[in-house]
Amino acid sequence: MGLVKIRFQIINDIQFSRAFEFAMSRYADFTEPFGLMADDFFQTMTGVFEREGAFEGRAKWQELSPAYARWKTQHYPGRKILELTGRLRASLTNKGGPDNVLQITPTMLAVGTVVPYAIRHQLGLGNLPMRKIIELTADQKLRWVQILHKYMYDVNETVARITRS
Repeated sequence: MGLVKIRFQIINDIQFSRAFEFAMSRYADFTEPFGLMADDFFQTMTGVFEREGAFEGRAKWQELSPAYARWKTQHYPGRKILELTGRLRASLTNKGGPDNVLQITPTMLAVGTVVPYAIRHQLGLGNLPMRKIIELTADQKLRWVQILHKYMYDVNETVARITRS
């Protein structure tokens, strides 16, 4: 985003200019709300893994094949779907953990995993059924819009306070 600077100057009164500059700087940097959205992502993914996909209106992941379910129960008892070693779950539920993608800039949020087999499960490639790991739910989208709305509201409230001084 390019720099926009507008200045209105009245002798001994530059509050409007300060307010406008403050607003523009805040609207050019969404690092704060993106951080809150990332926190929500990791919390949501915890719920997704705990409920094997069935979280906030999402469908439950397809059951394991009977043969694989028997093998998994024998070798990894108690492990849920998509949690053979725990690597995939950890990468999507532990902020800053290994295999975790978290990149926040003033204008972008990237969050996810670099676990190489995640995409095969997400898309159902090869002999794997599709088990959508990352899928924004309506509830999650609403929370993220509310985070952005609150951020922008708070900026506007600060601008109003500056202009009243």
